[in-house]
Amino acid sequence: MRRTARHLGRAVSLKGRARPPAQIRAASALSAYAHDRRRTATLTVRRRDHSHSHGHVPEGDPDYEVTFRIRKTGETKTVPAYEGDNLLRLAQRHDIPLEGACEGVTACSTCHVVLTDDFFDQLEDDGDHADDREEDMLDQAFGLEPTSRLGCQLRVDARFDGQVVELPEATRNFYVDGHVPQPH
Repeated sequence: MRRTARHLGRAVSLKGRARPPAQIRAASALSAYAHDRRRTATLTVRRRDHSHSHGHVPEGDPDYEVTFRIRKTGETKTVPAYEGDNLLRLAQRHDIPLEGACEGVTACSTCHVVLTDDFFDQLEDDGDHADDREEDMLDQAFGLEPTSRLGCQLRVDARFDGQVVELPEATRNFYVDGHVPQPH
C-alpha cells in the first residue's frame, strides 16, 4: 500500500502504513522510522514556499518576470520570479509593499492585488479562480474591483511571465495596533 501525507507543502510518500500527517517527521533517505528499516520514504518538495513568513529563495536562474505597479506612488517594479512562487512572498522578497497581515492564511485582505482584465480572464478560463474563503476575504478588501485577487492565493507559473499586477492605493488592516508582519 502506498500513501501520501501532506505537511507544509511537502509530499512524503511512504511504503507501508503511514502515521497521521501531524506525526510524520522529516524522513531520512534510509528510513521513515528509526525502529523499522523496511519502510522507506521519499521526500519530494512540491513547491518552494510553504506559506509561513519567510520565503525560501530558490537557486538558479529565475523562470519568469512579474511587474508590480503600486497605484499609490505610481512606481513600477519588475522582479524575477520562480515557478511556484507565492505572489505575496515574491513581492515581500523584493520590498514591494504588499502587506499580508495574516501571513498568507486567507484570514485578511491586505495582500489584495488587481490583475489586468485579460490575465484575470485567462486564470478563470484555466480554472484558477478564487475559492469561497478567498471571495469572503475579498469582500473586505479596500477598493475591490472585478479582477481583484489575494496575492497569497496566487502561485507563479508561465502565465505570470510579463504580467502586470497592481497594488491598490490602500488596504484594510483589522489589527488594532496596525501590525505589519515582517518576513524573517
